[in-house]
Amino acid sequence: MKKSDIRWAIRIVASSIVLATVFTLLSTAALYEAGYVLSFGILLLLIVVGILFDMIGVAVTAADEKPFHAMAANRGRGSKEAIKLIKNADRVSNICNDVVGDITGIIYEPRR
Repeated sequence: MKKSDIRWAIRIVASSIVLATVFTLLSTAALYEAGYVLSFGILLLLIVVGILFDMIGVAVTAADEKPFHAMAANRGRGSKEAIKLIKNADRVSNICNDVVGDITGIIYEPRR
């Protein structure tokens, strides 16, 4: 295992802990005195964020780089960013699917 891979793993673990803590504290504070409608809205927002990040992670993993090079040659909008994402598909997928997708899936409201 490379030294850069170990650093990446440590950064992911640390960011996962920080994000999980922040999301949990924010959702707990927002839901503490909220009614059922607001609680449902916040829950729906968390579900949508999780789904969107899972979609991004899967799309980057499944994408082929060749069409985006053709778009970049024609100066297509977003093509250079897409190529960067595809070249780093393993890291993008890890962040989108594992970190953000899983954290939004485990946030809960403590019982009152």
